[in-house]
Amino acid sequence: MDAVFLFVTMVIPKAGAVVLGLPLTLNLLLLLCVVMINVNHAILAVQSFKDFGVVYVMLGIFVVTTMCLSLASGVSPFQLSQMLVVLISPLAAVSVSRIRPELMFKLVCVAVIVVNAYGMIQFIGGISRMTIPGLTVTYGQNIEMKNIGYDGSTDGGNKIPSTYQNGNSVGIFNVLAVSYLLSFVSLGLWKRTRILGVMCGLVGLLLCGSRSILIPFVVAFAVMITAFLKELPKGRRTTATTVVTVGSLVLLVLLAFQRTILEQFWQRNIWQTIEDPTAAGRTGQWASSIKAMHSLDLPQLLRLFAFGKDSSMQIGGEGLPAFFFTFGIVATVLFYGGLMLVVYRCWNFRSGRPLALGLLCVVVAFCVDTTYFYPPNLMMFFIFAMTVVRVRDGESNPVLV
Repeated sequence: MDAVFLFVTMVIPKAGAVVLGLPLTLNLLLLLCVVMINVNHAILAVQSFKDFGVVYVMLGIFVVTTMCLSLASGVSPFQLSQMLVVLISPLAAVSVSRIRPELMFKLVCVAVIVVNAYGMIQFIGGISRMTIPGLTVTYGQNIEMKNIGYDGSTDGGNKIPSTYQNGNSVGIFNVLAVSYLLSFVSLGLWKRTRILGVMCGLVGLLLCGSRSILIPFVVAFAVMITAFLKELPKGRRTTATTVVTVGSLVLLVLLAFQRTILEQFWQRNIWQTIEDPTAAGRTGQWASSIKAMHSLDLPQLLRLFAFGKDSSMQIGGEGLPAFFFTFGIVATVLFYGGLMLVVYRCWNFRSGRPLALGLLCVVVAFCVDTTYFYPPNLMMFFIFAMTVVRVRDGESNPVLV
């Protein structure tokens, strides 16, 4: 069950259908199953991130309180489901704690190749034409209406969504998968599969069009490679350096033959950023939000800071501001502080440092956009973090012969 959940979460996270106006995905149903197999295991999995268990309980208190208050003020079912996603997503870590590290390694290798191969098919054949309702997009939803910069004339978009319905989400998965594959050692067939997986992940990042995850990853990637090479035995370090160099050159050559990939990357991530210094309106959100707060009376301000806005407050935002407006300032500190605590625990384990940097990139993305509200992004943060915890606590490094 745990392996099935992980495969679905990484490969077809949006498989499912709209039920009573809400997306009911196989990923969420399987999460409920893996948690209910043994609730104690799920609680212990959260506690395995040292000191995070206390943070999670405190965050849970504020989230549940906010949900109850929101119900009383008439919040929409969709917004309520987003709050629930924040509460239950860390429990997904239990799935990794019960499977062999070697199996997790194989699942990630297969997932990153399949997801990005499908993304390439979308890029070449068209996003809408290549969509499979109920499998690659939730049945009852329209991929053309998603936030992907869809261009109906070419059946393309600024953000190739693959099976995630959004380029931001597939970008998060690729960063976590690439950093994970740089954290652990493999031999034989899976050594070559890992190299292919890393290359597929990098191509997928070029296509995803998500600046919120791509910009921090570009900064961190050189450090990831350096940390990866330092952890190798001296006899293999020279070989690995050669492989990384040759692999990078091969990737560049392949992209040179498919110039449209580089052109899309340049247009989306360089020119659009230069032409729009507001980052799609994000830089001005604090000013507009502060202006909106001036119209609130004292009880409303106390409610906003303690447990987030009610349905009558016309205040919004992206990323960290959106979390603050939804749950209040204490929950915001607990949430982002808890994520940074997990990153710190992973960084303290030398072999897990490339993955720790990948997790940090995801935290940066969560500060910029609201991907934490949409499965399986927050789940994957804890799923991949748990792989470091298992090795740190004495599990064998997933060496595959």
